[in-house]
Amino acid sequence: MNKSLLIPLFLALLPATAIIMLLPPLFKKYEILETAKHLKDKSNSWVVYHDLDLDGQNELIKTIDTEIGKAAVMVFEYDGTLISQYNYSGHFLIRNRTITFGDYNNDSIDEMYFFTRRQ
Repeated sequence: MNKSLLIPLFLALLPATAIIMLLPPLFKKYEILETAKHLKDKSNSWVVYHDLDLDGQNELIKTIDTEIGKAAVMVFEYDGTLISQYNYSGHFLIRNRTITFGDYNNDSIDEMYFFTRRQ
């Protein structure tokens, strides 16, 4: 590469660095706040947070395998209070416990959709 092209690059780099360092912050910095701690069960469970009732507070949704190996979904309030538990006759798919959420019937409460299998 030509040396005469590199010299203007370095001459421009010094004032550009000074200008960038002196710029005021244009965006609010991200802040991570710990809102709650939950101990994960040692069982084969999967946890996701979603605002089901659209009140601005996420509910904790936990998929678990029951003692008899069947699928179950537990829904907890933000503060840890159990709202409900739903037991199913099937089993969760081994590698896929994805839950899909959506208010498909327009009642202002999101529904949960997931797959189970029967043997």
